[in-house]
Amino acid sequence: MRLKTPTGRTVIETDSPQAAERAAEAMGGTATQTARAGDLMEEAGLGDMMLSRRADMKHGIPREYIASSRGQVSGKPALPKAINPNNGEAQAQKLAELAERHPDPLSSKAAWLKFERDLLGDNETPSAPTGLIDLYNDMDSWVERHEQLTPEQLTAAGEGFELVEDMSRAYESGDATVDTTGKLMLWGILSRMLSAHPHESAFLDAAVDRKLSEFIKRATEREWTQADIDEYLEWSDTVIPDFAPSKQGTSNLRAFGKTFLPKMSKRMPSGKSALEELHDLIADKSVPTSDIRAKYYGLNQGMGIQNKVLSFVLLMTGRKDVVVLDRIQINSMWDAGRFGKLIYDDIAGLFEGAHGLARYEALERSLSNKIQGLYDRVGRTEDASVGRYHWESWVRDSGQVVSHPTIKGLISETKGDQPLSSSYADIGAQRALPSICVWLCLCP
Repeated sequence: MRLKTPTGRTVIETDSPQAAERAAEAMGGTATQTARAGDLMEEAGLGDMMLSRRADMKHGIPREYIASSRGQVSGKPALPKAINPNNGEAQAQKLAELAERHPDPLSSKAAWLKFERDLLGDNETPSAPTGLIDLYNDMDSWVERHEQLTPEQLTAAGEGFELVEDMSRAYESGDATVDTTGKLMLWGILSRMLSAHPHESAFLDAAVDRKLSEFIKRATEREWTQADIDEYLEWSDTVIPDFAPSKQGTSNLRAFGKTFLPKMSKRMPSGKSALEELHDLIADKSVPTSDIRAKYYGLNQGMGIQNKVLSFVLLMTGRKDVVVLDRIQINSMWDAGRFGKLIYDDIAGLFEGAHGLARYEALERSLSNKIQGLYDRVGRTEDASVGRYHWESWVRDSGQVVSHPTIKGLISETKGDQPLSSSYADIGAQRALPSICVWLCLCP
């Protein structure tokens, strides 16, 4: 950590004098003094603030979101937080064992806290998702809540899920190639910190340029070099028109070629690229979605896509057993109202890494037990799936109408029966507003 003190010194907080020397040299100076971090924080006037902040945190979140519960604990986590190529297989096994011990964590608040105690080895854990638990255990109220979906929301969700089904068939038939998977991962990266309108507009701008497929293909053929990254970044700075709504997606578009493609160009023991292995995992319907997520982290490290975006992409490939824990869902499931504020930014870190995967799987596992009953009661038996429920509950609780229509262009592209520009012609980049959809169309 670096900060400026009132005396004008630049403080580099590190446990390693050698690291301090290297950092100082990079800044054009020298490390002239070592001191305790606490003393330097005091000099910066931040001692009391930092001490208070750390004291008020538990498991990486503010203590106001921590619940105490009784029960035997091991004193250590069921599995480490990190998941990477070095421990991926072991972590997947521990996640499976945790799931066996907790088949229905949403069955009660006590059941969820028991799961958390097992996961963390502590009697003080993050609080339970009481908003979802209350619905899950009161079918009448759950049905009443889900019937609040407007006709416009149901229509948009239906259209969106038709695309999910179409993409699933494209993977099953082999029409979806590694190029398709690469573009879906870009689509997911572009969603980071953006609403649907700039996200999907940026995807349209990139997808209609043949250079994108060239970059993806290059990542399957050999490992990327700095020259490849530089060429991609030059392209990414020009492919989105100035002043276009999609310009907000430039940073995410750059990240795809600066981080994701170089990482996924890594050669695996099979001789394939990491991107090809990811594609094969997605295309193989015998591989459970939970296994795909765990195996993804075994391909490389620091790829720029974590649990939320990865789950979003997997849903769009036709994996209908996932939830996507974004701002809307976390605030709703964890009943932000009981805290008197929106809580996503405070607790989002709980859903990353291996511990985040455990919480994703806990929610998905429980929902799969009752989702058919919910859809039977609302009179749409054929629509029942965890993924469909995620989509509909998102639009229900956000008050928005979203169908992600740009995926239609990608599905059309997989068929290979028309020019690239024609695949994406007349595709809307949706701007989601309460009960209103505004479209910008890319026309030939």
